[in-house]
Amino acid sequence: MTVAVILADLDQWLAVNAPRTLSLLHPPASQEQLQELESRLGFALLPEVASTLRWHNGATEEMGGFQLAPTYWLTDAARVAGDASRLRATARASNPEAWDVHWVPLAADRCGGYLVVDHTPDVDTGRTFLWEPENGEDAMGSWTGLAELYSELRSALLGGAPWQDNSYQLVDGGVEWE
Repeated sequence: MTVAVILADLDQWLAVNAPRTLSLLHPPASQEQLQELESRLGFALLPEVASTLRWHNGATEEMGGFQLAPTYWLTDAARVAGDASRLRATARASNPEAWDVHWVPLAADRCGGYLVVDHTPDVDTGRTFLWEPENGEDAMGSWTGLAELYSELRSALLGGAPWQDNSYQLVDGGVEWE
């Protein structure tokens, strides 16, 4: 399944099962917002990342709000650009190997961690992983790309199965991961 098909399935599932979570997803990013993000990053977005932001340009960060992986809220194009810029500057100043300039932080948790999509040309292009400032990459949270991550998320939601050592409940029309 393509990223666009999986995201459409997620929208349908959310509309039926978790309308509050769906309501906390922002409208799609405009072409201008995506161009501004690419300009600030200095390279083109991978199609899967652009599709994600065209699906919904971020989500409201609250319990029951949509998370790409448990505890990682989808961020909007402006925040992606700001986080990438800040993480690059921090790495340059303290540890250049801590953050790669081709990494795009697509989702964030509340503790400084990110769900990252690698845009490095010809090397791990599209690889998606969880990253924390203290520990770097989390080997347990790694996917070949967004399609694999979204497929796992879709399977967990539709099948009610635990994912990433978390299970969810539907509470007041929202998906809450535990």
